[in-house]
Amino acid sequence: MKMMKDDINEKISPEKAKQLLHEDGFEVTIDQAVMILDFFYLMSEIVVDQYLDTNDSL
Repeated sequence: MKMMKDDINEKISPEKAKQLLHEDGFEVTIDQAVMILDFFYLMSEIVVDQYLDTNDSL
């Protein structure tokens, strides 16, 4: 069983993102996949921060 720390450090490669998007019918370049991943990582940080801020006030 993996430790949680290992899971946090794993990232989807742009190549894997391109492949997954292709499987869903979206054609993107590697550069576009990088931008999409950057956006998703930023959004996930914001969501987690907001969640933790909301639960700290309870």
